[in-house]
Amino acid sequence: MDLNERIKAAVNEKLCKKGEAYRKRRMAAGEKSSAYLSGRAVKVCKGQMSGKKKKKASESLNEVSNSDIVKALAKVVDMEPKDVVAKIKADKEEVNEIAITTAITIAGLLPAVMELVGGAFNKAKNSFKLNEKEKTEYLALQQFYKEAKDKDEKKRLKKEMEPYESKIGNWFKDAGHSLHKAYTAPIRGLLWMASKLAPKDSSLKDKEKREKIANVIYAAAMIGIAGYGVASHIGHLKGVSDVAITIADSIKGGKSIKDAALGGLELLGLV
Repeated sequence: MDLNERIKAAVNEKLCKKGEAYRKRRMAAGEKSSAYLSGRAVKVCKGQMSGKKKKKASESLNEVSNSDIVKALAKVVDMEPKDVVAKIKADKEEVNEIAITTAITIAGLLPAVMELVGGAFNKAKNSFKLNEKEKTEYLALQQFYKEAKDKDEKKRLKKEMEPYESKIGNWFKDAGHSLHKAYTAPIRGLLWMASKLAPKDSSLKDKEKREKIANVIYAAAMIGIAGYGVASHIGHLKGVSDVAITIADSIKGGKSIKDAALGGLELLGLV
């Protein structure tokens, strides 16, 4: 009995509820009925695969709620979450009713930001297309290319980098836009809330500056995951092109994502 016949025989025994649900879900998503699909449904029944839809890193970031953001900010300013909400909602005449005893700075907000998106960062890292061995090889090739003087040598190294860059490019093609939007959303949310509590002369009051801050933190995270090769995919974001090399060098030198981002923000005069 060949593979297709074995699959048909297994399916004819009737799928379990989970297997049938998986099969219907895949067909609703546009996949055609086939022996291959039925075989996977059988595997779901046997417990050899979960059959559950895997969440993208961007989807996990969307799970960061306003309540999570308020709690993160409350820790920074040493206030109760309910007081933070009241302060944000307060009219100008009421602004001084709830005292803020902790000064709000970009550097002070960074730990809260990293904690807020830390879980999603790890999920994005796990979804990245290069494994650790490939990432190390790619970083080495980048360094050789940077140091090469001969045109032919540069051309050869560029050719060797193509498979790695293709994987990185495909990753960003699949997830880049949604990942950026989802990753920076909770950061922008926290910065906006913080702006409501910050002094009038704070850079947090400037929407464009808040966008740059969020982009730089995102750039540090992506370079931390994928190396400097991602710079061409994120260089169009406001504030990133001027600090990408600095961030990459910092991470290569062993600095954390938080410290690399802080260095980039300092270079832009945002802290």
